[in-house]
Amino acid sequence: MDISVVITVCPAHHRDEVLGRCLRGVAEQTLGLTRLEVILVGDGVELDPSLVPPGLSARRHSFPTPVGISRVRNQALRLATGELVAFVDADGVPHRDWLLRLRDRLTEEAVAACGGTTRRPHGRGDYEDRITTSRYILPCAAMTNVLFRKAVLDEIGGFDEALCFGAEEPDLCWRVCLKGHRFAYASDAIVTHRTHFSTRKFQLYGRALRQLERKFGAVLDISRRAELRVITDFYRLADAGDGELTLAQRSRLLAIAWGYGCAWVAELAGRARHIRPIDLTERTLQAQREVPALAAAVDGQTLIKPNHVLWWTSERGCCLLNLATRTRVELEDVAAEMWMGLMRGDTLADVRIRLEREYDVTPATLAADIEELLRTLLAHGMLHAARRAAALQLHDAFAKSRGEVWMPFQGRSMAPTLRDGDLLRVRHVAPDELAFGDIVVFDVAQARLVHRLLCAPRLRTRLLTKGDNVSRPDRPFATDCLVGKVCTVRRGAVRIEVERGRWRWRSRTIALASLLEAGAVSLTVAVRRRWFPHGLARRGVERRVLRRLGRCRRVVIGALLRTVPHVEAR
Repeated sequence: MDISVVITVCPAHHRDEVLGRCLRGVAEQTLGLTRLEVILVGDGVELDPSLVPPGLSARRHSFPTPVGISRVRNQALRLATGELVAFVDADGVPHRDWLLRLRDRLTEEAVAACGGTTRRPHGRGDYEDRITTSRYILPCAAMTNVLFRKAVLDEIGGFDEALCFGAEEPDLCWRVCLKGHRFAYASDAIVTHRTHFSTRKFQLYGRALRQLERKFGAVLDISRRAELRVITDFYRLADAGDGELTLAQRSRLLAIAWGYGCAWVAELAGRARHIRPIDLTERTLQAQREVPALAAAVDGQTLIKPNHVLWWTSERGCCLLNLATRTRVELEDVAAEMWMGLMRGDTLADVRIRLEREYDVTPATLAADIEELLRTLLAHGMLHAARRAAALQLHDAFAKSRGEVWMPFQGRSMAPTLRDGDLLRVRHVAPDELAFGDIVVFDVAQARLVHRLLCAPRLRTRLLTKGDNVSRPDRPFATDCLVGKVCTVRRGAVRIEVERGRWRWRSRTIALASLLEAGAVSLTVAVRRRWFPHGLARRGVERRVLRRLGRCRRVVIGALLRTVPHVEAR
């Protein structure tokens, strides 16, 4: 079989006439019955085999008691044998060319999934398209009208059975996107679906929102107000004829807040289900590994798209999301065409020729626009200049050693904490796992630096570092340049665990002294530039102040590490 059609039957809409209409809609598909199989799974309901139309291959499975929609769909995936898996609810009626449109669009764009238009009965309008709209976090398809590649669903492990109703659909789609796969949208693939609104259902929406925050909060910006506004707008368009909500409808919207609050209280009481947060460590490790270079360059440097940058097509062009910095960029018209051409493997020359024909612009103007766009994408972290071979080898070593690697240290910028020739055990961590005073390793300006962290990474998207043996801090760098943090220092026969015992508070104290020195240096320079912009004598005073500040910092570090004051690196 080419396509397996999964029909889930829940107690809420278990009626023979409803399920019969859905099965007749599947049987009338123009794709042909010989290429289809139907998987009927009941959630605590008995399925009547006489409802299956003749000639339609069907497999049935019923759970004796309700077990949840996620477990029901996972059972259907285990029974499915097709290369493609389509999902539709029992109260949905697909149009005749539904599967044909979904399959053609999925194979045409070479994507992992394709969603269609879900239409309300009696001409009451369509549901909002959450695949191509640009106001959502990531594309999300409704499980009543979507076609997946079964290999992709097997790769991500199917549905998460720990989540409640309302959270399983965004969870599955977001995990597909975070694996680097894309969604397509077929507006002519139509399913008529009847939605049942109730206060209990909206309470589950609030609970689902809290569960999604717990699972994806570390990698995605999930806004409670934004989601509530989206549900409110949809509900107003769906059930309010004059655009105003009635008292009963407003009470149902309040049920969302009630469900969210109940989930939050259950967490405080320790009664909430265990939900494993999304971990992108391995994906971040592979950000510069096995990434093909694009047919574009800036200042002679070849560009690449890191794996932690996701993109998808939208109604106005395409959206880009950097998971490392949580930045989002929307491209329209010429910019979107250029980006999609580069993602297809086209060269900049081919992109220019095609855009000149479509938009009737001069080659000089188009070349300047493309150059400006590439620099903007570089500044937002959507594109990177190809790193040098040493950085690639380091990331390879991380992946092979499961996140840890030993590397030698060279230089005097961290003396006396680190000395030339020390061996460092570097462990890969996410930016949120860093703490004030940690010694971090990062790649910036075609070089690898080992310096101390001076800022709280939870409050910023860029990190500030400084060497223990230098007076000025480094230029802030983006979190996607982070390689890892130093856990162990091996100096001959001596092994120092910088994360444990006294070394931990020593690191915090050294970082505090460095931060105070950096602030004093910035203040001194600002005073000199504001009131004494000229005069060698004034600059001489500034140098003496900086030398004394550096001397105080070195004395503090020497007292903490029980060493003599050292010579400052230049």
